[in-house]
Amino acid sequence: KKRVIQLGERPASVFTVGALGVDNIKQTRLLTKKAVARRLPFALKGTTLMVTFHPVTLEGRAAEAQFAALLEALDSEQVADISAEIAIALGRLEDPAALDALHGLLGSSWGLIRERAVEATALIADAQSVQPLVTALDDPDPRVAWRAAWALEKIPGEEQAPGLINAGDSSMRELKHAAVRSLGRLGASGGIDRIVELARTPHDDMVLDLRIANALGRIGEDRPT
Repeated sequence: KKRVIQLGERPASVFTVGALGVDNIKQTRLLTKKAVARRLPFALKGTTLMVTFHPVTLEGRAAEAQFAALLEALDSEQVADISAEIAIALGRLEDPAALDALHGLLGSSWGLIRERAVEATALIADAQSVQPLVTALDDPDPRVAWRAAWALEKIPGEEQAPGLINAGDSSMRELKHAAVRSLGRLGASGGIDRIVELARTPHDDMVLDLRIANALGRIGEDRPT
């Protein structure tokens, strides 16, 4: 205050008021937890963690690296469940703008997070996700791999067919079954040939027989448009 007056301002017009935002906070009517929950696209279960990130204005180029470090810190067992719920919430937005974040979560060290990221990506069903999902077919976690095959059938086009055809040769039974189902739903020509080839190859997998029969009977029936 003294310095401002020294600059020539009239003392009677100089006041110490602090941060003006404080007055707004004091006058704002806060929402209850239930009211907040109604506005969110996901359920508030157990412990809820909210994280905010404020990049330094003059360090714009470093913001991406800083945010990546923040995500890495959050990628721990204690917050894996929360991160998984965030992935599903992003998927429910059905907005392609959320795909960059979801594709990033596919690289998480936690299987649950990768699993939910695949499910969320399927909800958006955008061609941008074909390659990340094809890569996820090689995930060591069977739950992630077979869900990736399932998610690929949601995306229009045949770009994913080669990856699904390769998945049909997998020793991972769940993945093989899901790949056959997806190839039938997509109706891709190369996929049909692979399903027929599998049907002619001797094996003792009754579930695979059922998937093959179902796929051959429904080829292209539910093809996304």
